Amino acid sequence: MVVIALLGFFSDVVGHPLLMASFGASCVLEFVLPKAPVSQPINVIGGHMISAVAGLTVVTTMPTQWWSMSLATGVAIMVMVFLRVLHPPAAGIPLIIMLDGETWSYLLTPVVIGAIFVTMCGSLYRW
Repeated sequence: MVVIALLGFFSDVVGHPLLMASFGASCVLEFVLPKAPVSQPINVIGGHMISAVAGLTVVTTMPTQWWSMSLATGVAIMVMVFLRVLHPPAAGIPLIIMLDGETWSYLLTPVVIGAIFVTMCGSLYRW
């Protein structure tokens, strides 16, 4: 898909990761089900941000164990539902963060910049 290729290309150009696995699933929702509530820009961007914050908070305060990964994922889902910004692909982000031992810089790149890019490409495609 063009969006994934562009994220990969720009990752090489700027020297920072902009691509993560959950963006593939986000693209399915953006381009195949654009009117679905989980595909709306606030859901895509907000869901990714909430999930990243949950994962980063847990990885910096607890050991990376099965129970802490479950806790981070559960918290991310509960907060997304509570704030009405559910985006199912984002629920995998806490696992990515915890398994890779990411730091808070991961919130900006790839999470926020990548989610905004996916959303913008989806909006341009529908325009």
